[in-house]
Amino acid sequence: MPTDTPSAGRRIRWDRWLLALYVASVIVIAIQKGFFTPDNNFAIFRASFGNLVAGRDLYAPHPDQYLDLYKYSPTFAVLFAPIAILPLPLGILVWSAVNALLLYYAVRRLLPDEEGNRQATLALALMYFDVLRATQRAQSNSLVTALVILAFIALERRRQGAAALSMGVGALVKIFPLAAVPLAIFHPRRVRFAAIFVAVMAGLIALPLLFVPPHELLAQYASWRRLEAVDAVVRAGTTGAGVYGG
Repeated sequence: MPTDTPSAGRRIRWDRWLLALYVASVIVIAIQKGFFTPDNNFAIFRASFGNLVAGRDLYAPHPDQYLDLYKYSPTFAVLFAPIAILPLPLGILVWSAVNALLLYYAVRRLLPDEEGNRQATLALALMYFDVLRATQRAQSNSLVTALVILAFIALERRRQGAAALSMGVGALVKIFPLAAVPLAIFHPRRVRFAAIFVAVMAGLIALPLLFVPPHELLAQYASWRRLEAVDAVVRAGTTGAGVYGG
């Protein structure tokens, strides 16, 4: 017993230092991007809700607001609205925290026991610089990864509603979290999960109707589809950089 205590103490201290590093990085990035070097990706996200409610095409160029193009769903514009209305430094702080710290939380939840905790600490340490780069560019990669992990955890715990919501939100940020849907095949009550997932996706897709009429929302989705088609062609003919960043 006495020999185990120092090891446990060291592990706890490493956990705390790593969490402190993630938190400190979020704060430093918020100061840097909020006061000194604003990020174009965050400008794209921040302008999206205003463009949506004003009836502007989300997927058209808006050079007076930002460079590149908005590539996310109309629903993402609504989900980002609470962050968009915040003062710039605070908005960046919240967005950075949601991305980096939700991923930190998801990895900890994935590996919760004592041995898993050590593995989680190692995994989070190894991915730190990737998380840092994505957070500095205000990208959503960490958020989407966290949502996929949380969806898997929810399925393992038979929480189908939470799993469907994580997958649905992730898919409407970036499409690839839909690849997690087949995980439900290996769990009981698959038909029930399919019904829940369809209902959740329908609700999320229709969420912008709280702010825009149906014909405008349909036009936004049509414009998004055209942009994705153009991007697919560009990706097929290049190294995959696409027509827009973020």
